[in-house]
Amino acid sequence: MTTPSSFYGAGLSIDVRTPYIQEADPIGNYAEYVNSYSHVISASGGYLSATFKIVGNEIFTEDWLTHGLGRHITVYGPSAEIVWQGFVNQLNISMGGVTFSRGPLVDIANRVGGVYTPIIDATTDPPITGTALETTLVEDSNSQMKYGIWEKLLNIGTVTIGDAYYIRDLYLEENSLPDGNPSISIGNTGDFSVSIDCRGYSDWLEYIYNFTDNHLSIYLSEIVKNILGNDPNSVISTDYSSISENLVIKDPWTEDNKTAKTLIDELLALGGGSDDRWTFGIYKDRKPIYEPIPTDIEYIYYKAGTTQQIETMQGTIVEPWNVLPCKWVAIPTFLSSLKKGFGDIRNDPRVFFAEEVNFTAPDQVTINGAKVRKLAQYMAKLGLGSV
Repeated sequence: MTTPSSFYGAGLSIDVRTPYIQEADPIGNYAEYVNSYSHVISASGGYLSATFKIVGNEIFTEDWLTHGLGRHITVYGPSAEIVWQGFVNQLNISMGGVTFSRGPLVDIANRVGGVYTPIIDATTDPPITGTALETTLVEDSNSQMKYGIWEKLLNIGTVTIGDAYYIRDLYLEENSLPDGNPSISIGNTGDFSVSIDCRGYSDWLEYIYNFTDNHLSIYLSEIVKNILGNDPNSVISTDYSSISENLVIKDPWTEDNKTAKTLIDELLALGGGSDDRWTFGIYKDRKPIYEPIPTDIEYIYYKAGTTQQIETMQGTIVEPWNVLPCKWVAIPTFLSSLKKGFGDIRNDPRVFFAEEVNFTAPDQVTINGAKVRKLAQYMAKLGLGSV
């Protein structure tokens, strides 16, 4: 008999479904035999990553090996609240003395193009070259049906036209399916188990987005919606109710061959109208959230006493698995020499902005913090780097 895990004891469970691009049909709900669960939630991306291990039998592990990559994962708390959500990016299967890994899914390339500089005349020294060109796209529809569309644009370099297209085709051939690497350990009679590495749905923002703006100007929040609306997999929710209106205006511009993730990061660098910081992430039900950081403290941490926990300002305990980033956290019993109450939360040493939350079942949580400044956003609006 397997001893129930601390994950199960905490009342957590994991709902597993077919990949979202395959309708997310139910497969099973796991709790008792889930071990070593942890997740990361970040102000930059939302649900970022999760890892866990499931113990099973031979049939169970073989099924995961064959069909597990890309599965839709939802972690629930004791009150049926969504704690984390994403997809299976990589698997490590243990079947006695044999181990096998598959993935990462995000490394697949089943829509491939290339940028290259053509060699016009190779008989001269140096060769005569032309202006930069792009190949047409080549695709693997079978891979896309199973794993979704994963687009890669290669920077091929200075080559002949024939070599550019051959490199494009060969890259597609060698990368349209996930890697799999077996190994054998003679004498190892370990259990049958699956170690699962998951990623959040913000990783599906790696598609190329080319956009030419014909307006005199456009709000940043509208650009975010335009970018998300071009998701070729329709994985990101089109519920934009949590995309706050950002009235910072971007002048007409053209973006060539950048990923959606890169473009959104560039918009985040601009901040809001008062040079305030904004954050973006994909959270439960694959819903995008784009908003300015809050202006008030939301979490309190009391370091004294045997019970160390996060509370809201109203005194409600926040369970470790429900702690989120993008909130101001105060430690009121820290630096007792300071006056009671908090003034400017950006400069009070007892207050920090929750940048990233790391949770490990059943009750370990780490909040990585940062100070927030306005200079970076102001410099970005001027088209300048950091000073």
